Amino acid sequence: GSMRVRYESVARQVRPGFNAGDELISLRTTLFAEHRSGPLRIGGEVYDSRAWGGDRATPISPNDVNTFEPVQAYVALDLKTKGLGPISVLAGRSMLNLGSRRLVAADDYRNTTNSYTGLRLDMAPAGLRTTLIYVQPQLRLPDGLDAVLDNRHRLDRESPSLELWGGVAAKPKALGPATLEGAFFHLEERDTAALPTRDRSL
Repeated sequence: GSMRVRYESVARQVRPGFNAGDELISLRTTLFAEHRSGPLRIGGEVYDSRAWGGDRATPISPNDVNTFEPVQAYVALDLKTKGLGPISVLAGRSMLNLGSRRLVAADDYRNTTNSYTGLRLDMAPAGLRTTLIYVQPQLRLPDGLDAVLDNRHRLDRESPSLELWGGVAAKPKALGPATLEGAFFHLEERDTAALPTRDRSL
């Protein structure tokens, strides 16, 4: 587990519509546990992210507040094979840090993190470290300003209208000591009655 307290202050705010000066105190508490039995792993992690000192003219959002949220709740199976090397299959809710973390990562500096629900497969055929995913990113809730300022609790949710799939492969010492890495990811979002989107296909 961990606990992080942070004090933030800004003067001469450059973004329009917010307080010229502002202060915020944020607290992030995490607790992780995992049980292993042979090749089977069952894990879970809770993030409790809160903030105090803001008002309706403070640039605060669900990126700062997400109270008592199970960001991980998964079942995983670790196997050893000859052709594909070590294989790990994970199902459920988890955080993702893939490859160099430039495209898919669990944010650590921010007061909250990114979580996903779906499937993950890790393997290493011929020493090529490979990860494949099909997940639905969690939508952080509550998302209303009053609820965020009050540190209210509401469980995040996933939706089939927001999907992320793809994979990353890395070959260590491909060019001298350098690792060669390639990745492909596709993000698809569609409108729902509760969540209008930009209908992106990236």
